[in-house]
Amino acid sequence: MTALASAAVQHLPPRPAGSLVEWASAINGLAVRAESARKSSDRSGRGATGRSGGLLLTGGDLFPGTGQPHVPGVEAYGCRMAPEVAEHLVADGLDPDFLGEIAGLSGLDSRDVLDFAGIDRTTVSRRKASGSALPQDAAVKALQITDLLTQATEVFGSPAQASTWLTRPHPSLDGETPLKRARTPWGMSKVQSILVALRYGAAA
Repeated sequence: MTALASAAVQHLPPRPAGSLVEWASAINGLAVRAESARKSSDRSGRGATGRSGGLLLTGGDLFPGTGQPHVPGVEAYGCRMAPEVAEHLVADGLDPDFLGEIAGLSGLDSRDVLDFAGIDRTTVSRRKASGSALPQDAAVKALQITDLLTQATEVFGSPAQASTWLTRPHPSLDGETPLKRARTPWGMSKVQSILVALRYGAAA
């Protein structure tokens, strides 16, 4: 059995993270697990590019993993996805379970995550059963929604509140939800602009 197939064993989805720190720590844990699976695959002579990994989400002020201690009760800001780590995860193969983990940790409906990634449940199940990674286009979208949830969590304080905002129609988006609009690069830019405005107290 391949490392990906071993990771595909059914398990209960995680509960939503309660804060940005919990969210980022959990996401980094998923990235580390994916990196471990990649190394196991590399040792068996299959897949993997042999490139080094690292923290998928890194932070600014008071964020774990940056050399600065976290102070209880003080939230982290400036948390962003490391492009080189994201690129390696996509190239080396992202576990299909990643989509379900994102849904569980954020509180998003799994259908919303699958729709954003452009993949259906049957394909995910088939990939898990065969020990195959997500298609690269779906893996890219999985990391994009992770990054969007991270940015929204900075604004709203928790992944659950971020998910609520992302799935409600927004007047600045012609009544579409931010999550739906963000499926294209241009829509993603618009949604991110709204989040920046909200972050700094401007009307959006």
